[in-house]
Amino acid sequence: MLEKLNGNEQLRKRIPLLTEILMILFMLLVTLGSYIKIKFVVIIIYLTISVFLALPILKRCVSDFFRSPMMICWLIYSLAGLLSTLFIEHEYDLYIFETQLSFTFILFILTRYMNMERFLKMFRVMMTVLVGIALFQEITGIYVFRFLKEGTPFPYVDVFAHGITSFFEYRHYFGCYLLLAFFSLFFYPEERPLLNYSYGIVFILAIVLTYTRCIWIAFGVGLLGMGIYEIRVLIRRHRKGEKRGKFSLRTVIAVGAGVLLTALLIFIFREQVSMIIERIMKRLAAGLDPTNASVANRLFNVQKGTAYLLENWQKNLWIGMGNGSALKWLSTAEGAKFRDAIDCQYVQTFMETGIVGLGALIAMIVYCFNYFFKSRDKKVILFSLTFLMIALSFFFFEVIVVSSSVFVLWDFVLVVLCTGKEGRKELLERSLGE
Repeated sequence: MLEKLNGNEQLRKRIPLLTEILMILFMLLVTLGSYIKIKFVVIIIYLTISVFLALPILKRCVSDFFRSPMMICWLIYSLAGLLSTLFIEHEYDLYIFETQLSFTFILFILTRYMNMERFLKMFRVMMTVLVGIALFQEITGIYVFRFLKEGTPFPYVDVFAHGITSFFEYRHYFGCYLLLAFFSLFFYPEERPLLNYSYGIVFILAIVLTYTRCIWIAFGVGLLGMGIYEIRVLIRRHRKGEKRGKFSLRTVIAVGAGVLLTALLIFIFREQVSMIIERIMKRLAAGLDPTNASVANRLFNVQKGTAYLLENWQKNLWIGMGNGSALKWLSTAEGAKFRDAIDCQYVQTFMETGIVGLGALIAMIVYCFNYFFKSRDKKVILFSLTFLMIALSFFFFEVIVVSSSVFVLWDFVLVVLCTGKEGRKELLERSLGE
């Protein structure tokens, strides 16, 4: 009996760490699968692992899955795409629907066991390494991931905006991951203040160097959200009569050192800084120019894509034209500037899943607003803020693109918000029969 208890105790300690490592690897492997054909194998392996992990907690998982309003909305969204694909588009390839459900199941089970604080620390280490590689590539001109990306639709050098992409398919995908990494520092900080501030500087620099307007806007909105959160905290403390905590001498020294180091680096690399500022101003100016090809393409897709759907509204309005139909339309649309992306998730959702899918997506965003403003749980606040920042990016590019790295991130954030309130310790104790 004693041996069984000791064995369960060791297992209880190992399972969370295992799932955290598996989650990091899943993000990397799905991204790698965009360059080489390993996605099917990765999905099968992870589905098998997830099934074994789900068996001891199956009843609770099913209950939590159908109890979450956001997960119900996501299920409605997926079903709308499936039904329109089968009965309107008359396509019988269920790859998109199957992949959506597979990814959601894998992420849902893994997050049930994870220690979020430890996972986010691992996540920040991963992102710091990838930022370091991206900066090395920009400085030396030696592109580490060239052998993976060459011959694929994904550029290893962004000649359009000169933004860094690192290991990810596109710079805006990279930017979404950086948003979570940066804002996690406010809710799950490192124990050493200097390390916390160093991470912050690295992630801000990387966000700037993506040269991606939608990520900059989302970052600004995220900072505004943090300001609102801090005001809420101060008001709550004031009502309770609590005194504001004082900064420690170590914190003051760390902040001062960070400011001095940043100023020194700006002075040493002043030519590079001037070039960065010039590129930023050009990107901002281009975003305000309606004749810019990128802006014109988005406006064209919004106007013409919506009009195309409404031409046969009796048939297409409710559940859309089917998964993949938006790109099929774009490939033959007269006057389109680019034919490889709709560049707006809301338009693509409306075209492919109709009012039902678009309504479900908007409902998820509304729930996130509610979570952010009403919750006091730091995990819920962080991930609802991240979800809202990504939702803002929906205006500029597609996120719900199955088998892409950004879809994994979005689905992960969604699943974290949908997991039950039961503590990880209690969950493991029951699953191990204690």
